[in-house]
Amino acid sequence: MKNIFKTKNLLVAAIIGLFALASCNSEDFLGTAPRLFRPIIQETSYGGTWIKLEWDKYSDAKSYQLQLSVDSFKTVFKDVTTEDVSYTFTELDYDTKYQVRIKSLGTDIASEFFVGKDVTTSDYPTKLITPTSSDVVDVAAKVSWTSSDLTYSKIDVFKNDTLVKSVPLTDTDNRLNYKIVSGLSPQKTYVMKIYSGSSYCGKKTYKTTTSENYGTNTVDLRSISDTEAYTKISQTFVDSICALYPSGVNVILNGGSVYKIETVQCSRSISFITGLSLSGKAIMAVNGNFGIASAAETPSVKFEKIFFTDGTVAGKYKTDANYGGTYLFNLNQSGAKAQEIGFNNCIIKYKRGIIRMQTTAQVATVNMTNCVMDSIGGYGVVNNANDASYVGSINIANSTIAHADKVLVCGKALGVNSVTMQNVTT
Repeated sequence: MKNIFKTKNLLVAAIIGLFALASCNSEDFLGTAPRLFRPIIQETSYGGTWIKLEWDKYSDAKSYQLQLSVDSFKTVFKDVTTEDVSYTFTELDYDTKYQVRIKSLGTDIASEFFVGKDVTTSDYPTKLITPTSSDVVDVAAKVSWTSSDLTYSKIDVFKNDTLVKSVPLTDTDNRLNYKIVSGLSPQKTYVMKIYSGSSYCGKKTYKTTTSENYGTNTVDLRSISDTEAYTKISQTFVDSICALYPSGVNVILNGGSVYKIETVQCSRSISFITGLSLSGKAIMAVNGNFGIASAAETPSVKFEKIFFTDGTVAGKYKTDANYGGTYLFNLNQSGAKAQEIGFNNCIIKYKRGIIRMQTTAQVATVNMTNCVMDSIGGYGVVNNANDASYVGSINIANSTIAHADKVLVCGKALGVNSVTMQNVTT
């Protein structure tokens, strides 16, 4: 037992001696620290155009270097040095993600950078109105705002953080407090940013809808400008698309755009349809008329959601007697045949007559559904006063006929086989 106690005493003495030796020679072994401690950001606050950072005071730190970046320090946006333990970056952009980092600076040494969490500034208190489902279709969005003292200059359209296009705003847009942005793609998310001059004034997010299915033989004109649309539907255009789609073609029009119609003869089946729209129906300003080409292969010509008016587009007829002096259809080509002439959800105004039959033209069926026909002259809705022409059946349903000198006009021969009118107000 005595030997064991002696051994323990020797070990304790040795350990105490080692600690004493280390204590006496600490300055000789540690030397000078190669750098300072990194400061750690303790508090972060921000607004629309500023970010404030706060950190603790560190001994031996004479000052602190702060850097700001928007690309993870590939480039440094701002670089400042301060002796305080807080700093506020100002004159920043609204709704922008920034990266911040800080390090301590001594007399001749420095710390490594401490990288803080990303900070996104607040968005502009915008006057833009949050969109609803009625503000978007497949290829367009209605950007609206409440009345403002500002005059807005443009809307920048972004998709996946990439600028798609800039849309200038006119005095009329500012007076109406909205702009319809077209030329978008279906089922995509867009961010619309509005500006006054070069100053950012807020944003809203829009999600376009799916497109209507018009079939494979489709020509969509909604992406062209109003100026180009005005003269687009010509005989040359119709002949070219009928040659491209001999089995029939659907032409999609832009709501609110005006299409001037001179005389156009159709030789194949063709339909004109206003696509999903935030601006109502497409407008056809008819100076001449539609027709069926001589000896055509019995096409069907249909219209859906179209506003037909006089070619002046002034809302006034040319003469009191004829309400415009032109027809919508004038079948005056010998041997012309149509399987169907159809109108669905259309408005037809200021015409001498809507459908006039001449020579040996034949139409199997005339269908008019959910239409309004107003200010129609003495040739009426359908006129078959020529003994050589023929209409198989006329069907008018759920429609209104107003201010028409005549409705149906037939010649001496049996030029119409049947007439059906259902739920029609005259």
